[in-house]
Amino acid sequence: MNGMEVIAVHRRMKKQTGIKRKVKVLIGYLILFGMKVIPAVCAGWLVSLWAIPAAYQQRGYEAIGGEWALILFVSGMVYWGVSACLDHKLADMSQKEK
Repeated sequence: MNGMEVIAVHRRMKKQTGIKRKVKVLIGYLILFGMKVIPAVCAGWLVSLWAIPAAYQQRGYEAIGGEWALILFVSGMVYWGVSACLDHKLADMSQKEK
């Protein structure tokens, strides 16, 4: 299920009541959250494969420094970009359904 289907599922369930509807909505939000977080974590991991060894080579010892700021920055930017893209797509789908 992709992010665009989450809105469609949510709209179909408006008439449902009770715990079943709440569970389905929660699952939809968790899927959407996963679609945003997984690319951000992967991007941060890929940057860390380069940044941590490079910092260690330059310093000569293990430490926490600017490489972690770079990793967090890249992860945050990817999360923001994916989130903005998905939110835009979901808003377009919502407009088309009305």
